[in-house]
Amino acid sequence: MSRSDLGEFGIVPPTIVRQPPTSNASMHICAECGTPVEGSRGSHVVHRPNLVSDEVADTAGRRLVVYGYVCDRHTAPVVLPYPTNRYAANVNGGDGWTGVQLEFSNGVVRWVAVPEAEVER
Repeated sequence: MSRSDLGEFGIVPPTIVRQPPTSNASMHICAECGTPVEGSRGSHVVHRPNLVSDEVADTAGRRLVVYGYVCDRHTAPVVLPYPTNRYAANVNGGDGWTGVQLEFSNGVVRWVAVPEAEVER
């Protein structure tokens, strides 16, 4: 049974969250396999996010929508959040978005853009 089949039983493993590297051509690629992910830019779900702020973690719950890229070529999606700051001003001009600190799969903490509604519930 693969990791993706566990969802049939209500079990969702933590999402693999990585920093999106760029190729020599300044193209965003998957940090796991090197596949270009430019066409996947948008909103993606991170299951069981490891948020730095306990307050944000309490409101976000077991899933968090982030802005960035995704690579679906793996048994579980690899989400590559778009680099941002506390105000997420580089995402849609910051309108409707805010930044939260998320611990990535490699243990590094970075700011990611999330819809304001995700953390204001």
